[in-house]
Amino acid sequence: MHLFETILTRMMGDSAYADEVFRDPVKALANYNLPNEGIAKFKALSRADFESAAHEYRKLLATLAPAFAIRMESAPPTPPPLSET
Repeated sequence: MHLFETILTRMMGDSAYADEVFRDPVKALANYNLPNEGIAKFKALSRADFESAAHEYRKLLATLAPAFAIRMESAPPTPPPLSET
């Protein structure tokens, strides 16, 4: 999975992390070692577009879940929290 997709997936499964990315993307993304262009993509991402895409993603997962016997009670797994430095 591309790093951008990994971060977006984490944001979709962890609303507190998504809030952090929208509030301070440089700090929230620091452990991912993104180049400036990558951070700029997250800075340019509108909250409305993200929320709309996240909603569609969750609908898709709910549709596919029965076929793959996926339990939807919990959010997708997320990486451990970023260390506070």
